[in-house]
Amino acid sequence: MDEPAPPGDAATGGTPPRRVGRYEVTGELGHGGMGEVLRGRDPGLGREVAVKLLSGAHGLDPDRVRRFLTEARIAGQLQHPGIAPVHELSYTPEGVPHFSMKLVEGETLQALLDARPMPGHDQRRFLAVFEQVCQTVAYAHSSGVIHRDLKPSNIMVGAFGEVQVVDWGLAKLLTPRSAGGGRPEAEAAGPWEALRAGSASASQAGSVMGTFEYMPPEQARGEVDRLDERADVFALGAVLCQILTGQPAYVATGKEDLPRKAAGGDLDDALRRLRGSGAEEGLVRIALGCLVAEPDGRFRDAGVVARNMSAFLSSVEERARASEREAAEARATAAEERRARRLTMMLSVSVLLGLLVCAGIYALVVRDRRLQREAIAREIERAVGEATVLWGEAKAGTDVAAWTAAAAAASRAESLAQSPSADHASRGQVGGLAAEIERGHARARQAAEQEGIDRRMEEVLDGITYRFAETDDAPRMVAEYEAAFRGHGIDHATLAEGAAAGRVRASRIAARLGAGLDDWALLEHRRGGDADLSKKLIGIARAADPDAIRNRIRDASQAGDLTGLRELATQPEAVGLPPRTLDLLGGVLGRRGDVAAAVALYRMAFRRHPDEFAIHANLAHWPILLEPPQTKEAVRHASAALGLRPRSLLAWRGLAGVLLRDGSVEEAIATLEKGLELKPDDPQLLGTLEEARKQRKR
Repeated sequence: MDEPAPPGDAATGGTPPRRVGRYEVTGELGHGGMGEVLRGRDPGLGREVAVKLLSGAHGLDPDRVRRFLTEARIAGQLQHPGIAPVHELSYTPEGVPHFSMKLVEGETLQALLDARPMPGHDQRRFLAVFEQVCQTVAYAHSSGVIHRDLKPSNIMVGAFGEVQVVDWGLAKLLTPRSAGGGRPEAEAAGPWEALRAGSASASQAGSVMGTFEYMPPEQARGEVDRLDERADVFALGAVLCQILTGQPAYVATGKEDLPRKAAGGDLDDALRRLRGSGAEEGLVRIALGCLVAEPDGRFRDAGVVARNMSAFLSSVEERARASEREAAEARATAAEERRARRLTMMLSVSVLLGLLVCAGIYALVVRDRRLQREAIAREIERAVGEATVLWGEAKAGTDVAAWTAAAAAASRAESLAQSPSADHASRGQVGGLAAEIERGHARARQAAEQEGIDRRMEEVLDGITYRFAETDDAPRMVAEYEAAFRGHGIDHATLAEGAAAGRVRASRIAARLGAGLDDWALLEHRRGGDADLSKKLIGIARAADPDAIRNRIRDASQAGDLTGLRELATQPEAVGLPPRTLDLLGGVLGRRGDVAAAVALYRMAFRRHPDEFAIHANLAHWPILLEPPQTKEAVRHASAALGLRPRSLLAWRGLAGVLLRDGSVEEAIATLEKGLELKPDDPQLLGTLEEARKQRKR
């Protein structure tokens, strides 16, 4: 992002200056993440403003200046009543950047919470403030911006009830999602595009910024690439936890306790406090939907939290109005009864009038019961409507948190339907809805669990594939393939060929399992192992993946027909083959000994499919086996593979391996140390790191 050249290079320090740019300084308001906030006066317009000045303690460090300017520009682009508008961005004569914004008179939410005599005091007021904060953050999320430091001290409550979220110094612009990704896509050009580049460059993996008491585990561990709207959702849950219990998500009990608790997602104390707070169940559910250690279990963004809070507060208001109506009706009933008693005393001599009074009283009782039934029916109808809307949102995606919210809403409706005043029809309707939603909730949980199992299987197969290219220990790799597939429920020894193929086809990672079967069969065949097993593995792969060309490749591989494989690779039609087929053909050629043909095929495939991970991974391996070795080409493609899958251990191992072959020992060591942040106990990464350090000593 191009920055305007400042007029000087000196930083301020010491006491606040009497003038910042054209603003007269009249006092000090506080300190933000990187700068001091001053009270100022615009002499041209005669208005009071807040002026944020880059703190002198940081000088003009380029990263600090970039982050400061990004904060000003992000806040300037976010146009919402809950975000103080930025008036001007400029530099002092000494070259220190500053920006002016609307002055909010009031107190921080932290100060107001500290002044409470007990957590439950004036709770309605604090919940209304929290709802406004959720709406503000929801607006930022809709623009692709996350705050990353939400806490009560960054929430201003004005003298007239206005609520503003301040200090956007750690804000980050997220990469736009494609259509259907769950968040509206931000502008593809203009101010947002430039800001996105500055925001991304200022966020380095491994850095921990924010406040531990309100910080999600992924942020506390420095996993910058995993941060999205759900990081702010966790912080909102921590703020709500403080409103309800008097303390945020994490409370320090000893030295270094907060970082450890935050990084480990130790939420037992917070959940215990929430459940014992005496707060209404709906509020506790909202907090629990935010305070989940894994991002996938939380509400997907602040908009969901805001809708849940609005629905809860609306139900509270409606219950209050219903109570007022019931009290008024009770008073009217009591007055009627008093008048009826007086009338009975005055006209006790008349049996007929006495009967009329009794009939009137009975009518009042009947009316009261009817009103109660109508009131509970309206509440059930609202609860069912909310549950139905949330159910529709949950069915539109695969977010477990959305199903959790729908199930909670259905549970509220079911609880209302158990009231003695509810009719049998309502109970049946609500019971059926709740059961249907719970079934969907169970399926979503099961799908999320299966996705985790599949991801771990992919990691295991990646690890075996990596050693396939690096070692001749075929018996060990065969044993690992057998254990991996058996653990995934595909045991060749107990399953018939068709049954095993059916399980492969039904899997979410069918293509990866098929490739693993192909490699396993080739390894068995190459080492002269069990011929029947090799044939069965190919049979399973053929039945699970009945693609004519891939089956032709498998047959040629089994028959050792290298000429036929070369002819297929050099045909003009080869350029149009799908990536999976090209990956299989190139792998068989290379492992059958024709490395040059494999490399030529993968180079052609790269031109056709430049964003395919498997193609880059193969071009990171095979070119180094050419004569002479093409290590520079391998390094380029290993780097590209890592860029496509930054959380793939195979990609980290591959890049480190080709860097070592290229003689770039220091770069290889740095790559391995970074990869170990994903999985500190990975044996391949640890072994390669040990060898690299020995090579450095030599």
